[in-house]
Amino acid sequence: GAVVEAEMDLLADAIEELWDESGFTSKEVILGISGDRVLTNEVIVPYMSPDDLEESLIHQINEKSWLSLDVEKSEIDKVILEDFIDPEDDKRKLRIFLAGVPSQIIEDLSVAAIDIGLKPVGVDLGALASLRALRVVNRALSDNTLDAIIDVGADLTTVIFHQGGVPLHIQTVSGTSGNAATKTMKEYVTETIQEAEEAKILGGTGNVAKVIEGSARNISRSIRSIVDYYFGKRQNLYLGSITLIGGTSLLQGLQ
Repeated sequence: GAVVEAEMDLLADAIEELWDESGFTSKEVILGISGDRVLTNEVIVPYMSPDDLEESLIHQINEKSWLSLDVEKSEIDKVILEDFIDPEDDKRKLRIFLAGVPSQIIEDLSVAAIDIGLKPVGVDLGALASLRALRVVNRALSDNTLDAIIDVGADLTTVIFHQGGVPLHIQTVSGTSGNAATKTMKEYVTETIQEAEEAKILGGTGNVAKVIEGSARNISRSIRSIVDYYFGKRQNLYLGSITLIGGTSLLQGLQ
């Protein structure tokens, strides 16, 4: 609750306890950014020098709406996924993973981290941390098969498409995750949020089961919408596996 409600004193106490118990000697941290305002895209551009690429990407992000944000008020990064010859026109091209986030989000997080005694030294996408931890797929990889990591949390559901650990697309949606299920449970079954949270976790019969089933259905529908939209534009690609993570991934009926 301290994180969600931004109760900095409680959060500072929890971090201090974590540092003491874990024996960390440094307060340097990398901030993990997540949320539906973190935007990513995979694009293909003609090959060009690094300097020309930087200038071209900024221009094209605006012109072609590759990322729906104000580039002048945002932090944008890229990873070159592939340097290849396009068989359709025999020209050298670059396949690039783009990520962008409003600068204000990073500034706010940095201030909050400093206020509780931490020293931010970098920023990363939270989804990429999940990908690095879980990217192993126990099967032979093929050029046209992707895998998905789906993080179903309290407020957000994040879908990460990757190929052998290389990120291709990340999308986050809000409103159909764990807290939505808790609020529905309170509205129709229990009297308090605490009782609703316990009923959601423990499960049951009757109205409790109906709420859990409906919530799982809504989350599944949201995930399927993302998957169908992504692969609908890429008819030559297939989904090889799905890995569910996050606290709400344990919701009955979602596995």
